[in-house]
Amino acid sequence: MDVTGRLIDNPATNNVTSRVKELDHRDIMVPGLLSEQAWVDTSTYDAMLSDHVVQCAAPNFHQFVAVIQGIFDPWGPYQIERNPVFRYPWPSSSPTPQRFQQGPFTLRLVDDIGREYVQNFDATMFTEDPEGLEAEFGAFQVGVPVDPNARIVSMEIHDGQRILASRQGVKEPTIEILSPQPGDLLGEVTTIAVQTDDPDTDPSLMMINAAYSPDDGESWVPIAVQLPGVTTEFDVNTAEIQRSNGEGVIRVFVSDGLNTAYADAAGLSPQKAIYPVPELGFGVGLMRCATVLSAIRRRSRP
Repeated sequence: MDVTGRLIDNPATNNVTSRVKELDHRDIMVPGLLSEQAWVDTSTYDAMLSDHVVQCAAPNFHQFVAVIQGIFDPWGPYQIERNPVFRYPWPSSSPTPQRFQQGPFTLRLVDDIGREYVQNFDATMFTEDPEGLEAEFGAFQVGVPVDPNARIVSMEIHDGQRILASRQGVKEPTIEILSPQPGDLLGEVTTIAVQTDDPDTDPSLMMINAAYSPDDGESWVPIAVQLPGVTTEFDVNTAEIQRSNGEGVIRVFVSDGLNTAYADAAGLSPQKAIYPVPELGFGVGLMRCATVLSAIRRRSRP
């Protein structure tokens, strides 16, 4: 795969004799956009390479890994975007790839009994310049195994000299699925209604994700990602999911920035589902991958 900008007047494999994308773009494209708009930038490309989904990992798994994503200002280590911390109940391998654990930035989490969880990481990228490579800052994703029974009360990111981001919280969020109800038969489209609450976090600072399991929680696929915390209902195409006869589960997550709560609607039967049940474990990777691709779409929109 060609992952660099075309040289001016250097023929490409499709006999294009001029540069077909800018020097700071890469050969990964965002679906649904014209070619000139669809190339992802260097920051997005580096974020994909550093994501858990594409990393080779040692076979040690952790549950409720705290994962945080964000973007730095390219010309200085100041965050311009940061997603809430999410902690999913399924096992995750290699929370932060080894080659990204040696870096100038540090994530520090503190739980409700005072234990610290610390992870160094790198967010440096290199952009092509006619005069040579130039180091800039870009997107990052960091995962830290946290005690599944612990509640995170503070988070900070620093570079050894300055605190670049911080968040504190005392209460955990709660979520309830109002519909569908356990045991429901699902049609082609299902409206999922939820009610969330957090005494010390404004809903506008929260985020909602949702997943579906066709086999009573053995595997999961995403059905909604990165919805605003103010969302009270959303529609899901329940024809384009896996078949299930009374073993379907819809799980909706909410994060208040530090902690994650979730609720289930179980015993579901999607009557119009057209896909067979996936192989065991396949859906967990898809859940993570969908989160990455959703972020890519948001960052790459013109």
